[in-house]
Amino acid sequence: MPKSEPLRQSVPTAELERYYHCGWAYIMPDFDKPNHSLIEWLSDKMPVYPLRSNKPATEDLNVRSINRR
Repeated sequence: MPKSEPLRQSVPTAELERYYHCGWAYIMPDFDKPNHSLIEWLSDKMPVYPLRSNKPATEDLNVRSINRR
């Protein structure tokens, strides 16, 4: 069975490091979108995406516990 085409997508260049840590590979700048880069998922497993928020999950829990007092 031939391997399927790798999944590619365009992401903001400022978020490249977050995608890299999830297992995505950098391909090249996206010349069609300013400040974006093309990345590729090379694994046969389902792609992994970074969390949408830059804040750690514990930060939200701490804020909630402070607001309860």
